[in-house]
Amino acid sequence: MKTWDDFIPRIAAALPDCTVPAMRLALKLAAIEFYTDSRAWRVENVDLATTVAGTEVYTVADVPASTKLVGLPAVWIDDTEVYELASGETDDTYPGETSSDVRVGVYSADEIRITPVPATSGGVVVGTVAYAPTEDALGIDDALFYAHHKGIGFLAIADLKRNVGKPWSDAAGAFRYEGDAARELMLASSSAGPLRRRPMLRVRAL
Repeated sequence: MKTWDDFIPRIAAALPDCTVPAMRLALKLAAIEFYTDSRAWRVENVDLATTVAGTEVYTVADVPASTKLVGLPAVWIDDTEVYELASGETDDTYPGETSSDVRVGVYSADEIRITPVPATSGGVVVGTVAYAPTEDALGIDDALFYAHHKGIGFLAIADLKRNVGKPWSDAAGAFRYEGDAARELMLASSSAGPLRRRPMLRVRAL
């Protein structure tokens, strides 16, 4: 694992006289934002739940320590792909859908929600999961570090440069680094694969 301190040599030159604790905090928050927005930290074929009739919300047993669920780019129930229910989305129907179209989404840091509420038990829910660090995370895996250190670093620099009255304050520089971070985020997102909120295949109510 790479800790937040492992990022610091890559950003310190852009932040004259910035303290290590300030850089460490900015890097952690930047990593949370980067992975939440890009959904680039993905793990495939995660066992999410087994449906229970009348139960809408399920705890995911194997969420790694110091991480949280931020998306389900692809979800299957009993080998049939279903829709993702985006965070904050209601269970209202969309054009061409009916109230029986199944959707599964992130409900909390370690929970998923299935709508409509399953009518039968025993459905196996498996998916590709997008994760982000939590605020108690000490760093990220080596592979993630080498893939995304630029984007996370750019976000952290931009955030710190927006601070007012500091030796490293620089509004124009913050704007430039925000643009660099946005490009890295888009690259990470596209490299991870399509963010399919509406898979082609569907199932009806369980």
